[in-house]
Amino acid sequence: MQEQQDNNFNNNADLESIDSTSVNFYEQGDFYSNELNKQSPPLPAPLNNTTIKQKKITTRLLAQIGILIATLIVGAQLGFPIPFSLISVTLATMFVMLIAMLLKPVPALVAISIYVAMGSMGLPIFSQFQNFSVYFAPSGGFVIGFIPATFLTSFLIGLLEKRFPTSNGYNKTLIAAKNFKRNTVLKYIYLLLILLAFTVVLFTIGTLWFQFVFMRSFSANPANISFWQALLGVTIPFLPGEAIKIALVMMVYKPLVRFRS
Repeated sequence: MQEQQDNNFNNNADLESIDSTSVNFYEQGDFYSNELNKQSPPLPAPLNNTTIKQKKITTRLLAQIGILIATLIVGAQLGFPIPFSLISVTLATMFVMLIAMLLKPVPALVAISIYVAMGSMGLPIFSQFQNFSVYFAPSGGFVIGFIPATFLTSFLIGLLEKRFPTSNGYNKTLIAAKNFKRNTVLKYIYLLLILLAFTVVLFTIGTLWFQFVFMRSFSANPANISFWQALLGVTIPFLPGEAIKIALVMMVYKPLVRFRS
């Protein structure tokens, strides 16, 4: 009997030892599992449709900015000098208006600022392949004026599109057709006023630069000239060309403004 009790006691002791070992084993397993979870980086969240759409929009916007800057660089070289003026006629201002039309205010400001910065750092991308030397020329003020004129024009075009959204068509009932035609006329009147505001801002800055900076500091024959004389030198000779550019921009406004981003 005593021997049997000793055997039972030994068996119980062995079971307790096994249970204790098992508990330690599982505790160690939980510990290592927790450590691995702490060390392993979290899995990236799956891309949803909104994220993918935002990336597409960003890629499209960057490509659009790059293309518009490239066309502006080319347009700045397409022109000819005017015999009785110190500045050449180019297509630069037309492409700047297109930037304001196709981009919202902040992207438009970024695009035109990149263009100005590239030329200011030495790249020959301004009119007649000028770089920062343009600031010592009569047209330096126009390059600077591109920035505020572009931002203002883009902002006003955004307001115009909110008031008169560009659509592919209209309800061909009599009342809807009359309203559509009336709104279209009003829209193009406002667009003309916006482009005229662009011209006024740009040429005012360009004229003041010519009067107070170029003629006093960088001209071969420094002189104090009046604002009217400055207008005759760098503004009035270019107004007919600007009128043609404004007309061209208004002609392509409807098919192109749908790509505004």
